Amino acid sequence: MRHMAEKLASCVAAAITMSVFSGPAQTADYYLSNKPGSGSGTKDDPLSLADLPKPDNKPVRPLTVLQPGDTLWVQGW
Repeated sequence: MRHMAEKLASCVAAAITMSVFSGPAQTADYYLSNKPGSGSGTKDDPLSLADLPKPDNKPVRPLTVLQPGDTLWVQGW
């Protein structure tokens, strides 16, 4: 559980960092839930734990899709 929380914190920190250095832009809502597999980030097909950063720090879907000003909604566990 701690490892999952660290991954989520890393993803959220990256999103916050991106939003601090942004100018006016179109924004979007993305969703993350505790589900197997991968998703597109919509409310009906949320991103999943599989989409969060791995220990190798390779770019993952949330960090390549999220733009400054976007909102990442974390659906309840």
